[in-house]
Amino acid sequence: MAYMYFAKVNVNEEIFEVYEGRNSLKKILDKLIYNLSSKKIIVLPQNKGRIKFITLTKNIEKQYVTGRIVKIFKDDIKTYDPEEDDVKDLPTDKLARSATFYFDVQHEMVAFTTGQYFGKNQFCEFFEMLLNEYMGKNTFKVFLLKDEDTLREKLQHFSKISKIWISIVPKNPGCSDIQNMYANPQAIEDINARIYTQEFKADKKSKDGLNINNKYMSNAINGVSQRYGDMGAEGIGADGQDKTVKSSDDAPEQRFISSEEKNSIPSVHEIGKDGIRYILAKMLRR
Repeated sequence: MAYMYFAKVNVNEEIFEVYEGRNSLKKILDKLIYNLSSKKIIVLPQNKGRIKFITLTKNIEKQYVTGRIVKIFKDDIKTYDPEEDDVKDLPTDKLARSATFYFDVQHEMVAFTTGQYFGKNQFCEFFEMLLNEYMGKNTFKVFLLKDEDTLREKLQHFSKISKIWISIVPKNPGCSDIQNMYANPQAIEDINARIYTQEFKADKKSKDGLNINNKYMSNAINGVSQRYGDMGAEGIGADGQDKTVKSSDDAPEQRFISSEEKNSIPSVHEIGKDGIRYILAKMLRR
């Protein structure tokens, strides 16, 4: 059994133009789905290979894209020669790892499966890089979706929290309830910031540590879970040992998918579409 994960694609560089009415989210997303193709290749730094989209299918009317991200890399593989009873080098520069996805452009969500050496956080990183390759630097930020109930439960497993960090991007498409996610929402726009980061630390001599049972922290957890960022906490667990919780690692939104279906584009399409509907309904209920 494997897992399907979900990520939110946030407009980043032009988000304040959307707020001010000088651009629209629909125009940006329409341009994105029109521009996407399998033509462009990104060379990763430090000779770590190349990434690109492959086997893309676009449906402009229904506003979705399916396909894969492939990472092509070079490695030296050794094979066993039974006649020599020894190993021999088999150098190659066409090794590949891939992840299959369904991108619901209208709702700015992508459902995807992963494989060996191609994890959920790496998918988000590569998907963001490729989208921006077609649309321009920093147009989008891609965050893994988190399950709010799981995240809250994990945070309650500390006996003392000594540090919390929060990183949130401005909400898409508007700012009607953005006050719930920031201490000073107007400052984000005034400063022209695209990412808002806060870090809280308790005094080393503090007996109780940081208090997460308050409205501000509840809003922050909600904002992170509602598709707009990441957070983490460090401290002491109930067992007295050092403990760290990271929202992307410890509380991802996920659902089961069979090993036979995880690499099937039609299966990822259908299961991903159902999963996104469920997430949207859950958010609406909240």
